[in-house]
Amino acid sequence: MVDGILYNYMSSGHQDGTRPNITHGFDRTYGPQYHHFNKGGNISKSYADAAQYANSSWNAEFYDSIAKYVPNYVPSSHRTNFKAKIKLPRTAKRPIAILSESGRYFQDNVERMDALQYWAEIDPATGLVEIPRVKEDIYWLTVYADGVFGMFVEEDVEVSRRNHKGQGQLLTFRWEAESAGKEIWIPILAPLALEKDTNLANMYWSLSMQAMWDFPTKFPNGVTYKVGESNPSRDWNYIHWSVFSHVGNVFRNETVYGINNWTILFDLDTHQLAHGQGNLKDKTATLTISFAGAKTGSRTNDWVNLPYTLNVNGDDVETWIVPWSVSTSCGVRSAASCLNFEHKFRFRAERLRLGENRFVLSLPRDAASVEEAALPWTTYVQYDALRLEIG
Repeated sequence: MVDGILYNYMSSGHQDGTRPNITHGFDRTYGPQYHHFNKGGNISKSYADAAQYANSSWNAEFYDSIAKYVPNYVPSSHRTNFKAKIKLPRTAKRPIAILSESGRYFQDNVERMDALQYWAEIDPATGLVEIPRVKEDIYWLTVYADGVFGMFVEEDVEVSRRNHKGQGQLLTFRWEAESAGKEIWIPILAPLALEKDTNLANMYWSLSMQAMWDFPTKFPNGVTYKVGESNPSRDWNYIHWSVFSHVGNVFRNETVYGINNWTILFDLDTHQLAHGQGNLKDKTATLTISFAGAKTGSRTNDWVNLPYTLNVNGDDVETWIVPWSVSTSCGVRSAASCLNFEHKFRFRAERLRLGENRFVLSLPRDAASVEEAALPWTTYVQYDALRLEIG
C-alpha cells in the first residue's frame, strides 16, 4: 500500500499479461481470497506475521466445507502438492517456476476459463520447488532466472494425486541453457536488466516517459552502441522509438523523425571467426533479441503489425513483423503490462567480417499511432537483452 488504498484487481490489462477472453458462456470464479491487515513500526515483524498465511493450506478445511456453494471452486480432493527438482544452469540466480495453461505462454494464459496459474521460487542451491494445493490438471512448466538467457519450458506436465497418497510426486527436470553456438559478445543488457541506479532505469516506470526524458536530445540520430566500449546504462536507451511524438512532451512542440535506426558496432578477430572467414561458409550466425515489450499500431490500419528489420554490414537480412498480439502501452504508461517475447535472426555467418561489423536495427521512420490526442502513442519496441552467436 503506497497511497492509502488497497487495490484488488481480479483482472486488468494494466497489471501484466492479457485479459481473459470473455465470450459467450464465460464463467469464472476468482478466489478464495484472504486479506490480512496488521500494524506496527517493525516492518520485519509485520511481514513475518502476514507471511504465515501465504500458504493457503491453513484455511483449506473451511473452504472445503463451503465448496458445494461456490461455483467452479476445486476442493482438496482434487488438489495436490506440486513438487519438483530442477537441474538449473550454473549461472541461474533467483529462479522462478510457473505452472500455467498447457499449450500457451504463461503471459497469455487467457483462453481456458478454468485454467489456473501458480508461481513459486526455486531454491537455487538444491533446485527444489514446492507449490501447495495445485488443482489436478495438465500444465506448462516455465522456469526463468537472472543470469540465464532464455527460459525453460516443459509441456504437458501432469499434476495428479495418484502418487504419494495425494501429497504429490517429486518430478525431475533438467534445464539446459539455450545456445546457438559460440557466443561472440557478452549480451547487451537494457538498463533495467543491469539492476543499477541509472538515470534511465530510474525513469523507466514513469507513466509519461516522454514528458520526463527527451530522447532526441540524448540520441538525435538514434542509438549508436559499440560493444566493448559503450556503457549500456548511459549509451543504450530503454526504448527504441519509431517516431518521437511531441504529444504530452514538455520539452518540445514538434514531432521528431530520423531516430528509428539503431546501430550496434563490434569488432571480430580471427579467433572469433574460427580462424578466418573461409570457415564460416557452413556456419550460421544467430542474433537473439529478447524484448521487454512493444507497441504496434494495433488500432491503426497502417501499423497493425510492426515491421522490424535487421541489416548486417549494409545488407538487409530479414524484416520480422512484430505481431499486434504482443502490443502493450508499457513504454509510456501501464508499466506492469509489458508482454515479454523474443525473436532469433538467423543468417549466413560469412556476412560477418574481420574488423568492425555493423548491425542496424530499424523500425519504420513514421510508424505513428496516435489513438488519443492527450497521449503519445507512437510505436516502439523495448529491449531486455541481445546476444550474438555463431554455430
